[in-house]
Amino acid sequence: MAPPTTAGCATCSQRRAEAEADLATFALNLAPVAPSSGGRERVLARIRAARAALPGETPAPAPAPIAPLASPNRSAPTATPRAPAMAPAPRRWARYAVAAVAIIAACVGLGLISRQDARLETMSRQIQAMSGPIQATSGQIESTSRQVSAVAEAQRLTSEQVAAVAGVSRATVSRVVNGWTSVDADMRARV
Repeated sequence: MAPPTTAGCATCSQRRAEAEADLATFALNLAPVAPSSGGRERVLARIRAARAALPGETPAPAPAPIAPLASPNRSAPTATPRAPAMAPAPRRWARYAVAAVAIIAACVGLGLISRQDARLETMSRQIQAMSGPIQATSGQIESTSRQVSAVAEAQRLTSEQVAAVAGVSRATVSRVVNGWTSVDADMRARV
C-alpha cells in the first residue's frame, strides 16, 4: 500500500513527517515477537515473487530454512513497549530562538551602556569646563569676605565702649541688647 500524498499544504506535510518519525521510533521500542509460522511463510513468498518479477533477475535458488526468532514465551507473544532507545530530538528552533533573544538583549544592553557612557563623558567635560570659572569666583568671594571682615572689625564697637559713652555699666548694655524689660526707658534710650 502506497502512502497517501499531500498536495501543497506545508502544515499537513510537516504533521505527516512528524507522525512517520514517531511511528519509526515506536517500532524500535517494541519487544521482538516471533510471527506465526504460516504468516512468516506468506511474507517470504511475497518477497520471492517480487524478486522474480523484476526484469533481468534470475530466480534465486530455494532458500535455506530461516530460524525462528527466539522469544521468552512462545505460547503468548507480547508486544510490551520498552523504554525508548533514543528520545525524540528537541526542536532546534527553540534553542536558536533562545540564543537569538539572548544576543539581541546583549546588543541592546551594550548600546544603552555605550549611550550612557557618552552622556557621562559629555557631562564630565562640561563640569571640568565650568570648574575653572567657579574656582576663580570662589577666590574672589574669599577675598571680598576677608575685606568685609576687616572693615567690620575696624568699625565694631565693644560693649565697654558703648557703656563708657552712655555712662552706664557693661551689664546694662548687655541687658538692653538682649531685650530685657527691667531696664529703665531712659537708660535704654541712652544705650
